[in-house]
Amino acid sequence: MGFATGRSGFEFGAHNLLRGKEISVELYLSSPDARLHFHLLRHETEQIEREIGAPLEWQEKPTQKHSRVIIRNNSNIDPTNKQDWPRQHEWLLDMLEAFHKAFVPRIKASR
Repeated sequence: MGFATGRSGFEFGAHNLLRGKEISVELYLSSPDARLHFHLLRHETEQIEREIGAPLEWQEKPTQKHSRVIIRNNSNIDPTNKQDWPRQHEWLLDMLEAFHKAFVPRIKASR
C-alpha cells in the first residue's frame, strides 16, 4: 500500500511478503532526480537511523530510475496469521510514522 509524502516522486510503502514471511516499510524515490535526492538523504544516514530507531537498507539502483530506503521486520512474522495482525499493523504504523517524521521535512527541504 502506498502513502503520499506531499511531494511527487517520493512515496512511502507498507508491504507484507507472504513468501519471505516479512513486513516492511519503504521510502520509494522515483523522481527524475531520484539518485541526487537519494544521495542527499544518504548523507544523513546516521541521524535518520537514530530518529527512526533502527538501521535501514539504503538501496541505490544505479541502472534504474528509482531508489529505496527500507526497514524490514522478518522476526517471527507470518502475514497470513490473522491472530498476529494487530502486532504487525502496529509495527507498520509505528514505522510509517517514524519514516514520515524523519523523511518528510528533508524531502520538502530538498527542492
